[in-house]
Amino acid sequence: MDALKIDAAFVANMMSSDNGATLIETILFLAHKFGITTIAEGIETAEQAQHLTTIGCQFGQGHFFAPALDAEGARRFALHQFVDAPVRR
Repeated sequence: MDALKIDAAFVANMMSSDNGATLIETILFLAHKFGITTIAEGIETAEQAQHLTTIGCQFGQGHFFAPALDAEGARRFALHQFVDAPVRR
């Protein structure tokens, strides 16, 4: 296993529950200890995205970034992101 996806249900409860936040932090801690990439799903708000970034989640997905897309929509979205994105050095 080289990636661990954090379910949207955990992300939804993260901001409203100390237990939810602690659970995600524990998942991230264990994943990082084992060298496993982490992906949080169900990110709906900037606050969730920022908090997950702050506590060390490496990747995220959800409506905050883009709506669910079919294959062609995903291709166009990815093309737009890579063609129009500034080059970072």
